Amino acid sequence: RLESMGLLGLLAPLRTPDNAVKLLSRGAVDALRESSVRERLTREGIEPGGSAPEGLRKQIDNEISKWAGVIKEADIKREP
Repeated sequence: RLESMGLLGLLAPLRTPDNAVKLLSRGAVDALRESSVRERLTREGIEPGGSAPEGLRKQIDNEISKWAGVIKEADIKREP
């Protein structure tokens, strides 16, 4: 069984200082707590979440692993 979903997140360049990442993350999570933002996203078919940077990293790693397995199992090759 294959399951797929979209994932939205804020990404910063490599070596962005931790304090800057935490500040941006806090601002994004705070915005997602606003009822008007949540209502708008829900109307657009988006389920608002919000997590710490580590949570997003884990989600991305899980998606990479899942899709790498699908590609390998289906023997999908890049065209030359």
